[in-house]
Amino acid sequence: AEVDDSAFVKSISQGHFGPCKSLERSRFFPDIWLTVGDWRFCIWKEGVDKPIFASPFQSTYITCARWSPSRPSVLFVGREDGVMDVWDFLDRSHQPLTDFMFSGSITSMEFPKAKGEIGHHHYVAIGDDLGVCHVMRLPRMLTRPTRIEEKTIRNIFDREIEQVSYIQNRNQFRADERAHLESAAGADDNKTQQIIMTEKEIEEAEKQFQRLKEQFDKDMGLNQPEEEES
Repeated sequence: AEVDDSAFVKSISQGHFGPCKSLERSRFFPDIWLTVGDWRFCIWKEGVDKPIFASPFQSTYITCARWSPSRPSVLFVGREDGVMDVWDFLDRSHQPLTDFMFSGSITSMEFPKAKGEIGHHHYVAIGDDLGVCHVMRLPRMLTRPTRIEEKTIRNIFDREIEQVSYIQNRNQFRADERAHLESAAGADDNKTQQIIMTEKEIEEAEKQFQRLKEQFDKDMGLNQPEEEES
């Protein structure tokens, strides 16, 4: 008998404009996933149907990406133009921390088993479309985590999840508000949609967003007074 594959599909979410070329679970957070497609990568949380983070669009196709096996805040992104970007979410989220150039379009990246170390050093292997395998020894700054790095990144991801939920609620409210106004203007009563967010819920959502923004600015060191020169 034929098996209905749809019975095993829990959810479908649109995250990329083209094929998804890479999918990997975080080694530190089992509910966090990384995907790659077209000109960007996305970070997902299980149970959330939208990316909790989507990178800015790059100038060339992204071909693959891997989480760091030793640092929860770091990921490595391979590009079609032969550049490997290294992102560190403890440092910044709008652009890579650093990058490295290779001879051809990057097609794959792999770390040694466990935490990526061999002896006293950490390595990553990069394959390109010219058939070359590059083995790169990583600098300490990309391999040694801080004492509270895992907890800090978990908090950052949690705030992004709350922000996604806030935006979805706001979008739903706006859609219902438009439907209500159209109905009040004489639209068919049968098409009237009930507004699901009260004024109090809107106010609470706005306060929640401001708290998230203030905490994020504090964690990132933004809007802090500069120290006076001695």
